[in-house]
Amino acid sequence: VRAAAGSEPTSPVGAGDEAAFTLPTADGRLHLALEGVAPPAEPVAPRVTVRAPERRALRPAQTLVLPVRCSAACDVRAIVPGAPPESDATASRANAGVVRLRISPLLSKPLVPRNGKLRLTLRTSAPGSRNVQRQAVTVALRRLPAPRTPRILDARARRDGDDVVVRWRTDGPVRDAYFVVAGQRGPGRESEVVTSGAPKHLTGRSFSVRLENAARARYVRILLSPTGPGGKGREVRIKVPLT
Repeated sequence: VRAAAGSEPTSPVGAGDEAAFTLPTADGRLHLALEGVAPPAEPVAPRVTVRAPERRALRPAQTLVLPVRCSAACDVRAIVPGAPPESDATASRANAGVVRLRISPLLSKPLVPRNGKLRLTLRTSAPGSRNVQRQAVTVALRRLPAPRTPRILDARARRDGDDVVVRWRTDGPVRDAYFVVAGQRGPGRESEVVTSGAPKHLTGRSFSVRLENAARARYVRILLSPTGPGGKGREVRIKVPLT
């Protein structure tokens, strides 16, 4: 259920061939496969119950949080059909209780289908077990539209020593999007980027960023990019005063 982060053959003095592998989590485990040693008895598989999602109505950039109750210690993996393996959501518990699978939005298409029925494959096992249970799960959701990406207005730049201070505003709130501000040598998109930065907050409608070590920057590009599929990006370019 949980993917191995790596494996390494080991040969302690006076022992046979062994192998070890680790799991990539904060509470990672070290597994040993010892030559000539019988594996431990398989633990009892936990009973798994899928609960209602914490939020059913989701925008394209929002994460689905799906609670799953385990009757005992468990490893759980949720697979979205057609999504790359790195999109799988995993969770573990050392005892009975609820885990929360966080299924991130997809980059290529909305996570929630048009009909609102998201089909998942759930793989579960007891920690350390080689036996994996599989079940198909359908989660009833509602797809919300992507929020409007606001326009970038009144962009201006000024020099402050070797830095460039950039300020601008928007005609609406920034939701499910992020800014990137680049100081460039020339006006084109392929021009050399001298420095870059981003505002420290996305609240309100007025923003600023200080581009450090920007003495060679002649232009500034402000990009507002959506974090999920279906959104529209915005971009403006301004010239930086020489003094």
